[in-house]
Amino acid sequence: MMMNIVVEFFVVMLKVLWAIVMAGLKWLIRPKEKSVAGQVCVITGAGGGLGRLFAKEFARRRATLVLWDINSHSNEETAEMVRQIYREQDDNSMAKEVQVALSFVGIK
Repeated sequence: MMMNIVVEFFVVMLKVLWAIVMAGLKWLIRPKEKSVAGQVCVITGAGGGLGRLFAKEFARRRATLVLWDINSHSNEETAEMVRQIYREQDDNSMAKEVQVALSFVGIK
């Protein structure tokens, strides 16, 4: 009885150590990030919140953006932020290519 408990304890300890080692290896050997430079990214809800955050991050990664939001004013604010990021990267051609898509919802 006592021997089974000791064996189970060591088995559990080995599994925990193995999990820690594997987590450390995954942290050290990260997968290569995919480049989005030049890719077209459609971002819905770009007028605020996570959509705005994603728009700015994809702009920093040099993606071509299509911004979509129901609120045209906040969508245009995000577009101007994105254009500014492109200008800071000396990429005026990308700053001109930012497209703002407006969504019109018709309620019948």
